[in-house]
Amino acid sequence: MLRRGVLNTLHNCNSSLPNSLNSVGWTVGWGFTTRCDLRCPFCYSSEVRHSLQLPELDITQAEQFLAKNGKSIHAINFGTGECLLSPTFPLLLELCNKYAPHAQVAVTTNGTFADLSSNVLSAVTQYISECDVSLDFAQPDEHDRWRGKKGIWQRAMTAIELAIEFGLSTSIVMIGTAQTLKEENIQGLLKISEAYQVALRINLYMPTFGDYSFIPSIESVFTTLSILKTWSSAVCSSDRLIGNIIGNHGSDLYTETKRSCRILPDGSISPSTYLIKAPWLIQSTLSNVVLTNILDTEPFIRYTSPPVPVDCEKCSMLPECKGGSIERRWLWAHSLERPDPLCPKLYHAKHNIVPLLPKGKVLEKWPGPTIHLDYLPTIIALPLSSLKS
Repeated sequence: MLRRGVLNTLHNCNSSLPNSLNSVGWTVGWGFTTRCDLRCPFCYSSEVRHSLQLPELDITQAEQFLAKNGKSIHAINFGTGECLLSPTFPLLLELCNKYAPHAQVAVTTNGTFADLSSNVLSAVTQYISECDVSLDFAQPDEHDRWRGKKGIWQRAMTAIELAIEFGLSTSIVMIGTAQTLKEENIQGLLKISEAYQVALRINLYMPTFGDYSFIPSIESVFTTLSILKTWSSAVCSSDRLIGNIIGNHGSDLYTETKRSCRILPDGSISPSTYLIKAPWLIQSTLSNVVLTNILDTEPFIRYTSPPVPVDCEKCSMLPECKGGSIERRWLWAHSLERPDPLCPKLYHAKHNIVPLLPKGKVLEKWPGPTIHLDYLPTIIALPLSSLKS
C-alpha cells in the first residue's frame, strides 16, 4: 500500500465546495470495541459501551457485513472505543481491505497508537491512511487531569509523531466543551498543529448521557470559530449550521451520492455518531444488514428529513442549514421541532449580541482530510503554512 505524507494528502484531496466531499457510497463510523484504557467523564459512548456484555462484535459477523456491503463503502473510521486495544482489530483491517479495497480507512485514538508493538503497528499501518489523535489541552498537566491518567498528553504527542513518521494523514482532534474552548487553550493547540503541520479538528460536545455541564456557551463556540478563521482560510465544517456560517455552505451528510452511518460494538446501527439510543437505533444483526436498505428505516428517515422548526421558516439559511444540527436539536434542545440552540440569529434576538466572524477568503477547493467530514458534524482547520508548501 502506498503511504502518503500528511502534506501530500492535504494537497491531493482537492474537492470543490459546497459539494466538497464528492463521495460515492457510504462512509462508516465504526465503534468496533468497548475497550478503552481511559474513563473520560465526557465520553459520548461510555454509557452504551459499558452496558454491553461482550468487548466487541464477533469477527465473523463483521466479515459477513463487509462481504455484503464492501463494494458500496467509500471510507471507514474506527473510533471509540479504542479499537487499537482489540486483539482482533488487525484482522478486521485485513477484512476491510479484502472486501472494500478502495475504501479509505482511518483510526481515531487517544494515543494507544504509540503503545503498539512493532508487529501490530506494521499490520495496522499497512491498511490505514489517516490517524486522528485526541488532544484536548495544550498543557500536559491539564490534558492528563482531564483524561484521568498521567502521561496521556505525552503519549498523544508520541502518537502524532509516529503517525507522521509512517506517512499517515494526521490530525489533532479535540472535544469542544465549556472547559476546553478557552482562547488560551485553542491558541496553544493551534501552535502544536502549526509545529507538526497537521489539521486541528474540533467535535463540539454532545450530551448523549444527559450531562450538560460540558456544553460550551455560544460565545465560546463563536470565539473559537473567530480564532480559527483568523488563523487560517482553510476552515471547513460538516455541521449544517456552522458550515453555513463560516462559508462552506454546510456539507450535508446525506445526498444522492453520499450516505453515512454509525456501527456500535454490538452491531446496532444509527444514522449519527451521537444518536446512539432509542429511537435512533436499527436493531438488527449486523451480518444481515444491507446498507442501501436501511435508508427506508424510521431512524434514517427521521434523520434525513427532519421537521423544519417554525422559527426557521423565514430564514435565508434554511435551504442549506435545514434547522441546524439534528444532534444538538435532539440532545441539547430535546426536540426536533426546535431550531439549533447555537443559532446566532435566535441568540441575537434574545441577547442583542451577534457573534461576528472575520470575513476572510473562502477556499473554492477543500485541501484537507475528508473522512470525518463525511460521517459526523465536525470542524477542521488546516495550518496556512501547510497549504503553501
